[in-house]
Amino acid sequence: MKIAFATLPGQGGAAGVRSKLYYWVGREQAAINSEPVEIVDPKSEKELKGRIYPIDQVPAATEAVKQRMGGNYKVIGRHHFIIASKSNQTIKQLEGMAETLDAYLRFFISEYDMREPAGLVTVYLARNTGDLQKLAIKLHGIKVPEFSIGYSFRDDLSIVGVIPGTYIGTLAHELAHLLMRDKYGDVPPWLDEGLASLYEVSVLSSEGRVIGQPNWRGCVLRRLWREHYAGLKTERPTIGRLVMMDWQSFNNLEGSFEAAQQAVNHATARYFMLYLQERGILQDTFASIARRSPMQIAGEPRQDALNRVKSILGSEDLDAADAAFEQWLIGMISKYRCQ
Repeated sequence: MKIAFATLPGQGGAAGVRSKLYYWVGREQAAINSEPVEIVDPKSEKELKGRIYPIDQVPAATEAVKQRMGGNYKVIGRHHFIIASKSNQTIKQLEGMAETLDAYLRFFISEYDMREPAGLVTVYLARNTGDLQKLAIKLHGIKVPEFSIGYSFRDDLSIVGVIPGTYIGTLAHELAHLLMRDKYGDVPPWLDEGLASLYEVSVLSSEGRVIGQPNWRGCVLRRLWREHYAGLKTERPTIGRLVMMDWQSFNNLEGSFEAAQQAVNHATARYFMLYLQERGILQDTFASIARRSPMQIAGEPRQDALNRVKSILGSEDLDAADAAFEQWLIGMISKYRCQ
């Protein structure tokens, strides 16, 4: 059962690449690893930038993507998005997906002060992971890890994802990454990955608000976190530990790599965002940390972020704040039926 994915930041020199992978609960040490994105056929900056069309040139951009992808692809353009698919979606379904993505984009702009993309975002839909690997080489000259199910590429404002139906969760996740990186640059990993993954399973209200929902990452926590209490090494990072992580520690690439611990780190970040959402302080948390200027950072950036989180949580006692989060988390994941 495919129930979670993790994120690798840009690696191997592939600027701006973010890749999604599966974590298979129930199979030992499976599928998440530290394999970097590998450049096998570098694309020039001119070629990549040449794929970005202004938002008022949807017909021209649509035609350019049709020429790039060939006759086997259905291509539509709507609002801020060009979508190309080799899967079984109808034109009407692709247009509906573009409408939904545009609603998510408007939400990210209004709620998190992200900005409108500098051009049209091109979304390529793959039927399976094998197709995605071929697309990655064709479009961006990169070899992505075997189990990748999606990635975003900032240099040509594109998203590639395994989307056999019409559910856009992976695309919403990657769109959040594109917009965050464009406006705010490097965001701490727990906030960057946590916020993007919050919206991979979410609902769009009639007022245009996007609300993150509990998802399969809770089963990751239920299975792998509980193993800690059975004497295994995996443990949920505390709020303090999570906020102080850099990408190396967040992806658990330090020392002896443990796939389970990486999955728990990512799942904890996602559920911490859900916790902040339920308390009505998620937007305040994002604004306080992502929007801070260098002049506003007191001391070391991660310690400054931790101090800000404590202030927003309303607790100088971080142990007490973490205990409250854990109590909420246990109540949440104890309801799940996990295989």
